[in-house]
Amino acid sequence: MESDKKNVIQQIENDEFYNCFLKSTSKAVLTYSLSINEQVKKLGEGIELLSQELQQQVLEKHDDLLQQANHATKLEDVLNTMNAHVQNLFANAERLKTQVPKQLASDPELKNIDAVTTELRNIRKQQQKVVKLATGSLNQGVMSENITQTTTALQIFINLGTIKTTTDNLIEQNLDEYRECLKTAFDINVGGSSTKNKGGPGRVTLTSSQGFRSKIWTELEKAFSEEIFQICKQVKFLQTTLNTLNLQDIELSIASEFWIKFGEILQEEIKKTSSAVQQMLEEDYPKLLKNYYELTKKLKYDQFAFEVVRGTPNAGQQKNVNLANVLYYLHTQIQRMLFNMKESLPEACVKIISDSLQSLDNLVAAILQPLVASINSIIETIIITIHLETDWSKLPVPTNKNYQSCTPYMRELNQFITRVYQTYLANFENKEVLSTK
Repeated sequence: MESDKKNVIQQIENDEFYNCFLKSTSKAVLTYSLSINEQVKKLGEGIELLSQELQQQVLEKHDDLLQQANHATKLEDVLNTMNAHVQNLFANAERLKTQVPKQLASDPELKNIDAVTTELRNIRKQQQKVVKLATGSLNQGVMSENITQTTTALQIFINLGTIKTTTDNLIEQNLDEYRECLKTAFDINVGGSSTKNKGGPGRVTLTSSQGFRSKIWTELEKAFSEEIFQICKQVKFLQTTLNTLNLQDIELSIASEFWIKFGEILQEEIKKTSSAVQQMLEEDYPKLLKNYYELTKKLKYDQFAFEVVRGTPNAGQQKNVNLANVLYYLHTQIQRMLFNMKESLPEACVKIISDSLQSLDNLVAAILQPLVASINSIIETIIITIHLETDWSKLPVPTNKNYQSCTPYMRELNQFITRVYQTYLANFENKEVLSTK
């Protein structure tokens, strides 16, 4: 596809007739080159060529265009609904402003205040609707890490003067979820009656068995790596989004408050759990510290957002692709200019500029490095898993030469590489730098 696109561009640039339109003297040249009919025919062919290229681009990006249009339509519907409620709120406020002076003039003692009460009730009702919609939009935006949706919802609460209360409620909600995750991980009765102690001669209590310890640590490690990590990542995203807004005199350090309460809740839940779990945590305290350290390490890693290789590319990855493609475009255009001007420029100047172009490739390589490192890490994990499998020697040897078998791991590896390339790497235009990574 890339070669076809370049062929179209080269065909237009190299054509003597089309090239006239790229120069300021094209009108004078057209007068003496072709007849009117030939010029019209030639222009029609060029337009048809460009139309085919545009159709090809639309067909190839059809799914992405539909997805973006669908998302834009949903967001526009929500914003239109919220805008209608806000306009209704403004209209009620203006009507209230006109009615209050009339009521005061006709009733100096304010005996008849029903009109004011009704309008205030309407305002509160409309405000509650706006707050409900904005709250749902904020929760959805934070969960999906949608910067536009989250910023719009936060701006509504800033205008209403309830940004502090809203963020506090959201943090409390995340802390409650975090508390439930710890309770589930520390619960020795999870799993049914099989986890109950049954005394008797010669019996080993479950709370002192290796299976009990393994089960608790498995649940705890899973909680820290999945549910708790997602909760902390949402708080970090919310704090980052708040830092980009103009909050004037309001200071919101929700991340600091969250981490303080994070440690307090962990201490509280450890104290509330059974003595067996407390003893286990004391004996294996470095394990608990390791889980906590790995959690904070993932959250504080600067390039974490650019290393995620699950789902659709996030905003950071899309921005990186655009930056890399802009750098590559600058590189190719400068190279083209040097090629056209190589006879008029001194060789020393050409060498200086050519050497400087290498820095552009280095920047593209730096942009690709976090993503490539993450992909290599996952591939390495899959390969290690293959080597850890036992009893490979017991697999039957196929007698049919045409027999082609594929293990689930190799199938997973093949699917992963294909998906990652199509989703994350195919959009990078600098294939030369990409091939070196």
